[in-house]
Amino acid sequence: MSPSLPVRQPTAAPRRDRVHLALVVALLAGGLGVLAARLTVWDVAPGVSGKLFITAILVLFGLTVAAVVLDVKWNRAPARLVVRDGAFVAPPRSRGLAFRLLRAPTSLVFPGTVTLPALDPGPARTGVGALYVLAVLVSTALAFRPGPRVILTPAGVEFAGMFRSRRAPWEDIADVLPTPKVRVRGAWWSLGEDRLDVAPGYTADAIVHYLRYPDRRPLIGTEAEHDRLHRELSTLWAARAAAYAAARPAPRP
Repeated sequence: MSPSLPVRQPTAAPRRDRVHLALVVALLAGGLGVLAARLTVWDVAPGVSGKLFITAILVLFGLTVAAVVLDVKWNRAPARLVVRDGAFVAPPRSRGLAFRLLRAPTSLVFPGTVTLPALDPGPARTGVGALYVLAVLVSTALAFRPGPRVILTPAGVEFAGMFRSRRAPWEDIADVLPTPKVRVRGAWWSLGEDRLDVAPGYTADAIVHYLRYPDRRPLIGTEAEHDRLHRELSTLWAARAAAYAAARPAPRP
């Protein structure tokens, strides 16, 4: 059985995710507001609509650039598993919601602000506008679906995605890799660890731990076991860090 790779354990920084999510939500709301104004109020005020429209587009473009830069720059410093409903859960990253909003509904705003106002008022604009609103609503609803998560229970492990979940009893798990990735009855199940709100390698280490110590499985989901597991894995990570530091070649003088 393969333990997860040694990595540095970071500290949690959830405020960054909340700021990024608020920025993306403001961008989405502002874009829809600009589009609505462009199709209504600004159509009857041609003398000022052009300048207001261009100004609004530039502001939205700046917010988009800022949201993309933050999504790339703010690498989440995740935390440990959480106790929830008698289980240990590796929850989805809240920045994942911001990214889904940025990628789907927000990205629809800019084509709409260009194509819809170009159509003459009438059935054509109404039909295209209705389809556009439907696309925004559907993509927004999909963005707010629960994100991917890994759930450890006394009975086994669950890999829950946005559209389907797969559960395996502990006895069926044959191997573990750090992504996290588990082999169940010859098939590999995986979730990108960048989609989970835990430290890289932490979830895989927790699965390996309970495969090695089955007598601890009935305690999964309790606060006492949660604290004990964190101490155990922290000691493991410290030992790995010391071993890798000792194995590094000495710098040349």
